[in-house]
Amino acid sequence: MPFKDLGLIFLSYLLGGIPFSYLLGKLKGKDLLETGDRNPGAWNLMFNVNKKAGILGVLLDGGKGLGACLIGAQFGDYSWVPFFCVVSSVAGHNWSPFLRLKGGKGVAACVGGILGLSLYALLVFGVVALSLLLMVRRMALGILGGVAGASAYLFISNPGWTTFLFGISLLLVMAPKYLREAREMKARLGDDRREVKDLFTAKP
Repeated sequence: MPFKDLGLIFLSYLLGGIPFSYLLGKLKGKDLLETGDRNPGAWNLMFNVNKKAGILGVLLDGGKGLGACLIGAQFGDYSWVPFFCVVSSVAGHNWSPFLRLKGGKGVAACVGGILGLSLYALLVFGVVALSLLLMVRRMALGILGGVAGASAYLFISNPGWTTFLFGISLLLVMAPKYLREAREMKARLGDDRREVKDLFTAKP
C-alpha cells in the first residue's frame, strides 16, 4: 500500500477530527461537553445552544466527509482510497484527536461522505433511516439501518471487496456511540424508544 494513500487516509482522519461544532459553541459562550447531551456535535449545538450555529455546524461537519472523499478521489492512486478516506473522516469526527478522542456521533460527516461517493446511496440512506426512525422510534436502528442500506446499495451497484469492506468499516465506526446511547437510555428510562417529536432533538 503506497505511503501516499496511507497519508491521505490519515489526513482524512485529521480533517474529520476538526471540531467545528464545538468551536462554534465556544464562540457562543457554551462548552458542548458540558451542555445538553454533552456531545460536541452539531445536533447538540443546534438544539441546546443556537439553531443558526447548529445549521452551520451540520454543513461544516458534512463538508468534512465530502472533503475527505474528494481528497481521496483526486489524489489517491487506487479506486478504494476515497471509500476509506470517508471512513477515516467519520472516525476522526467520532474520536477527535483535538478533543482527547471525544467527538460527535458522525451522522453529518457520514452523510457528506456518502454524498461524495454516490447521490443515490445518500437517497437510500435517507429513505431507510427516516422510515426506521418513524416506525421503531429508535435512533440507533434508524441511523445504523440507513448506513447499512447505503452500503448495500454501493455493494450492489459496484460489487467487490472495496464496497464490502467499506460497509463493514463504516458500521463499525458508527455503531459504538449509538449502541452505547441506546443502552444508557434503556438503563435510565427502561426503554430506548423516543417520541417522534424527540427524535430530532439533543437532550441530556
